[in-house]
Amino acid sequence: MTFGVVWLLFRRKRLWPTRSLRCALCLTLIAMTWRKLGKVDYSKVRSSLWGLIWVIRSYTSSMHKRDPLAHWVHNDGIVNTYSQVYPRVEQGTADAAVEPRRPRSESHMSIDLEVENDSHTTALIKGTWHTHRMGKNHLCGTHWDKEAHHLYAHVFKLLNKWVAQNNSVPDSTTTTCAT
Repeated sequence: MTFGVVWLLFRRKRLWPTRSLRCALCLTLIAMTWRKLGKVDYSKVRSSLWGLIWVIRSYTSSMHKRDPLAHWVHNDGIVNTYSQVYPRVEQGTADAAVEPRRPRSESHMSIDLEVENDSHTTALIKGTWHTHRMGKNHLCGTHWDKEAHHLYAHVFKLLNKWVAQNNSVPDSTTTTCAT
């Protein structure tokens, strides 16, 4: 809409006879649009992800002479295709077809970053994937995410509590040998 008003200002010179007035109004409209675009959280906008996918695909198609989409399968190229929930299948096992379906990996659990009590940090187990589900696209945690500061503040606060708890308790797995 803003660009329509700018176009109208330059096309209808009878409405705004002086050039300086037209330029001042255009600069004001551009500044207002720029301010409005600065408040947009691009990590929640679907069209920003479409633009990112288009940039990645056009870049890779310019790099490769053959069709790069055959290598990407159903992946957009941003996220790895290996599952973080299920363990990988080992290569070279002859009995892979005979083995029953593998159960869900126990090394995966979901956490809530908004919990402020101290008992929540005891649930963090070393060697376990702790995930937090976000309602955002792949731009989450980047410059274009307006809530990235809040996200990282909670993550590092949680990790600092966990490190403080683990450093205060002596490790029972290490033993000393007297010779």
